[in-house]
Amino acid sequence: LAAQNVTVDFTTTIGTLSAATDTTDSSGIVEVTLRSSTTAGTATVTADAHGFKASVPVQFTANSPNSILIEVIPSPVVPKGTASVIATVLDQYGNPISGESLNFKISQNNSGASLSASTVASNANGQANIVYIAGEAEGTDTITVIANSKQTVKGTAIVTVAKAIFTVGEILLSATSTTIPADGTSSTGIKATVFDSTGKPVPKGTSVTFTTA
Repeated sequence: LAAQNVTVDFTTTIGTLSAATDTTDSSGIVEVTLRSSTTAGTATVTADAHGFKASVPVQFTANSPNSILIEVIPSPVVPKGTASVIATVLDQYGNPISGESLNFKISQNNSGASLSASTVASNANGQANIVYIAGEAEGTDTITVIANSKQTVKGTAIVTVAKAIFTVGEILLSATSTTIPADGTSSTGIKATVFDSTGKPVPKGTSVTFTTA
């Protein structure tokens, strides 16, 4: 038999519900509306009636392309050297878009460079990777990436091609203290020592990038 006038509590992991609590009608049915958030992902909506629970997933998908970010690693590049080109396509809310065909081209080619591919589909993280192969000449090249489904959306990156004064051979990393309290205020010094391929310290002013995960 249908359970009438039963109070049902609703919750969701993301998004907004039109009501957190409502009661069943004569058919034992109660309905609420789920409004999406601007964050892509899976909303798990749960209904609780007197301790009996049921859940249903609702997928919030990314919208159409709005921007493309490009990273070139390493940069600069030595003549005839290679670099990874990572393009990330995002919607207007910064959500990554998967399955978008991204078209790569060298819009300004001063070194005589080439690319390993012209079109690559973005993965679940909204990223598409290709390889840039520098030409023999020094100078700057411009890489342009265009979203296939919305060709007004594009990104550019400038790659400098220059002969290396030195080649990094080794980097040593140390921490003043390898154990610190997880209190949000404690800290420790991190020191990087970089050597060239001959074992000598690299010149003063050499850029070092630090990351943590």
